[in-house]
Amino acid sequence: MRRPRPPFIPKRRIERRAERLLQEYGRLEAAPPVPVEDILERHLGLSLAFEDLTAVLGRDDVLGATWLDTAEVVIDHRLDPGLHPEAEGRYRFTVAHEIGHWLLHAPDDDGGAGGAPLHRRRSEKDPLEWQADYFAACLLMPRDMVVPAWHEEQRGAAAGAEATPTARLARRFAVSEQAMRIRLEDLQLAGGGER
Repeated sequence: MRRPRPPFIPKRRIERRAERLLQEYGRLEAAPPVPVEDILERHLGLSLAFEDLTAVLGRDDVLGATWLDTAEVVIDHRLDPGLHPEAEGRYRFTVAHEIGHWLLHAPDDDGGAGGAPLHRRRSEKDPLEWQADYFAACLLMPRDMVVPAWHEEQRGAAAGAEATPTARLARRFAVSEQAMRIRLEDLQLAGGGER
């Protein structure tokens, strides 16, 4: 029997939930990057592990999975930043995405979750996946941190600098440039081009 889908959650409510988590953790006013592993393990009490999710789930398009019944988050071994430092941004986003599933999509009672995990695929248009992605962006790149950082980057942007303001912010927040670009567009701070 399939678990019923949770209702659609508006963007503003998702963002407020991410902000509330940061407040509970005591990081809303702090500087980036947001410590998602610590939030997941210490604050939320979930366990975090790396495994070959292709072998576990029988599909190669899953980057992370959350088992609601055991409070376990598993990230695909290909994103392990200890072995693949170039994947750090994608790893952190996947951890934040799984936190989003835990907070937005876990059932309120013990019935229905079973042993089937919620999971993040590489490319997914499902509303639950979109909601978890938006939560991850809001958690890793909170509005109250990104807006002043963007204006600071714009004021201090040196002519001929090697990296764009988006790239510098991505490094500062420990996210991918793509994730930062999408978040800046969502906050209406940057469009198609950079200055």
